[in-house]
Amino acid sequence: LDAEGADRLTPHYSRGIKGEDIQRASLILCMEPWHAEEVLELEPDAKDKTFLLGEFAEGEPQPLTLADPYGKPSPFYRAFFALLDKSMEGLTEALEKTL
Repeated sequence: LDAEGADRLTPHYSRGIKGEDIQRASLILCMEPWHAEEVLELEPDAKDKTFLLGEFAEGEPQPLTLADPYGKPSPFYRAFFALLDKSMEGLTEALEKTL
């Protein structure tokens, strides 16, 4: 994990999303479909700004879920980071086109 820079996440703690978080956001990126479903249960009007991050991974079968590798062996983490990088590259390209 340290090789991927995950050690920088040490002070990060996850928390549940709230309706006001969704209302304030202009873009909501989810890792797994159930995350998006939870967002839309709280705020159905957020459907136009809620996406699976994996949707931006070009060349991958869709819909691409970025499943949490927590507690899994190192190969799962490496595969996760590879898909995460690919997704972020695609997202960056998509955002650059809108600016």
